[in-house]
Amino acid sequence: MGVGEAILIPAASKILSARFDDRHSATVFGLFFMGGHLGVGLAYRLGGSQSFAGEPLVWREVFLGLGALGLCLGLLVWLSVRWLGVSAATAANDGDRASLIILVRTLMATLAESRRLQLALLGLALVHVLYAGMQFLQIWLVQDKGLAPGEASALYGRVHLMTAIPASLLGGIAADQLARRLAVSRALFVAGVILLCLPLIIAFRLSPADSPLFIPGMVISVFAFSFPYGAMIALVVAEAPESIKALVMAAALFLANVGVIGLGTFLLGAGADWMAAADISAPMTRALLAADGLLVLAAVVFLLLHRAINRRRD
Repeated sequence: MGVGEAILIPAASKILSARFDDRHSATVFGLFFMGGHLGVGLAYRLGGSQSFAGEPLVWREVFLGLGALGLCLGLLVWLSVRWLGVSAATAANDGDRASLIILVRTLMATLAESRRLQLALLGLALVHVLYAGMQFLQIWLVQDKGLAPGEASALYGRVHLMTAIPASLLGGIAADQLARRLAVSRALFVAGVILLCLPLIIAFRLSPADSPLFIPGMVISVFAFSFPYGAMIALVVAEAPESIKALVMAAALFLANVGVIGLGTFLLGAGADWMAAADISAPMTRALLAADGLLVLAAVVFLLLHRAINRRRD
């Protein structure tokens, strides 16, 4: 699964950036990454569902069912590529094919020279701390908020599906419209969304499950990640040279998945376990709040990127 995602997103990002004008890039990427949010929401929703026999779904059944669905979708993509008349030879003939060493050297030189690309990659990675927190959401809702496991999974699945799918698309449209009509950089848009959402995210962490702030806070925690996502990807792609756009996106995913989601998930779990062993109350809540603090740093990074973009325009 990891290899499939690692291949798909960098290649798809380069294809989309080549086929669509930069004025619409946040909308296009918001629509594309909406598929990932759909998958996350369905995963949590299925986790709290029952089989036709009325028993809770076993994770093996869910995996097999999704695998079968993936095969069907793969066949559909294969047929679509053939219908479009794109052969392997045509796809490979995309200008001069540089060696991997040359591409990596170009990437390193670009990163050393481009402060805007550095900031775009760092900001995108830091926002993924919200995704790292999602890995513990069911545990947190059960341990600290008192929900039953199936109830917690189904609740978050419904919220994620109802929020992330429209937010992902609408956020891309909003970012493109603001950039085009008001000459506002997408970086300022992302920073504004994060700063406006952060107070409700904190209220969500601290509120009991029966609080009137709890469900709105859960909605905002999903919204804060999905609404600006298309704009964040568009910022990275816009700063990447044409010859290494796919490689830059691969580097962005590596930073986000390994540097923040992977390491962040480990640190969140280890921190919560340490606090639990020290008899500190609500350990998972405290660990998640500490992670949410990185969103302030993410907002600062995007504000710096906004200033750097304005300097380039001047």
